[in-house]
Amino acid sequence: MDKGFEECNDPHYVGEENTIFYIDCGIDVSSATLTEVFLERPDGTNIKKTATPTIYNGSTCFVSFKVDATDFNQEGNYKGQVFATIGAWSGWGKLFHIHVDDPISSSSCSSSSVSSSSSSRSSSSSSRSSSSSSSSSAT
Repeated sequence: MDKGFEECNDPHYVGEENTIFYIDCGIDVSSATLTEVFLERPDGTNIKKTATPTIYNGSTCFVSFKVDATDFNQEGNYKGQVFATIGAWSGWGKLFHIHVDDPISSSSCSSSSVSSSSSSRSSSSSSRSSSSSSSSSAT
């Protein structure tokens, strides 16, 4: 993986939906007027997700976003980055990776910049939940 990228801690799958990701921006984002997450798929196509400033584990440094069933449409490494506007400042956060596998394979990623919860696979009726702590800097 690229140096300087944080990696997700939980396994994720093609077709997964309703997973909420929590990204630690490293600064208080509770007053942000704009928060977005940009994801680049393995084939280079991009996704822009609306993010929401979120209190997570008692911290106001997080934004959250939810993936839809069409967001993870291929396996591989997704690169992500938060964009935020706080007062007169606008800028990009630290880059992160989310590894996505085919639903029938099993692989996970390591480190701790991204947390997720309430995920399910659209190709089956089973669901799973997971969470872990995150740390990624917004500046």
